[in-house]
Amino acid sequence: MKNIIHLLKHIARRHYRSLTGTPHRLTMKWKGVRFDRSAKIDSSVRFIIHPGGSIIIGANCHLQSNVDLRSQPGSILLEDNVSLHPDVYIAGYGNVILRSGVSFNHHVYIGCAQSITIGRNTIVAPGVVIVDNDHIYTDPDVPIKYQGLSCAPVVIGEGVWIAANAVITKGVTIGRGAIVAAGAVVLSDVPAYAIVGGIPARILKYRDLPAAETNPSNADAQYAVVGSASVESVSV
Repeated sequence: MKNIIHLLKHIARRHYRSLTGTPHRLTMKWKGVRFDRSAKIDSSVRFIIHPGGSIIIGANCHLQSNVDLRSQPGSILLEDNVSLHPDVYIAGYGNVILRSGVSFNHHVYIGCAQSITIGRNTIVAPGVVIVDNDHIYTDPDVPIKYQGLSCAPVVIGEGVWIAANAVITKGVTIGRGAIVAAGAVVLSDVPAYAIVGGIPARILKYRDLPAAETNPSNADAQYAVVGSASVESVSV
């Protein structure tokens, strides 16, 4: 009897893979999860969806081992060609959008209470933390854990590189093409094509602008360099 049950499970797994293009056997058991048939989802990936939540996974996405996606409630949208390496954790009550081509390396943490949007082809290195909330602590007579959260959206532009162990805090907007150095703590907005580093992060240098962007009066192209660090000396 055990052999028959094992055989039936094996057949079911093969049939499911042939229909979905993914080795994840249980995805269809979670109401609210939708994914393209071309997505590759490791069997260890975990989905938790509370009432009112949703998770949508686009074409050619790749979710590797032990990725954990939790909509509690809220929405998580992975557009096409998103890659999540092992042990990525995305959770919260808000709306998370990863645009096409976004890549997260291992142990990236996303904590969303309102809204986090990450632009196309942005790459996020191991150990990065991105949150749109922090604890309120104004009343010394009440434990911080009971004072609630303060929230503000996080927006990260296209083609950004966030290096290892950086922290992006609530209310921050990072312009397209910017680089956040390893270990930086970003507390304020980062202009497009800026390279920032330190605690708190400050502008170290600007990258060259793409040829298509020739307007030097653009606010995102003000070459105000803080410090004397060159691009070669920035740890990214």
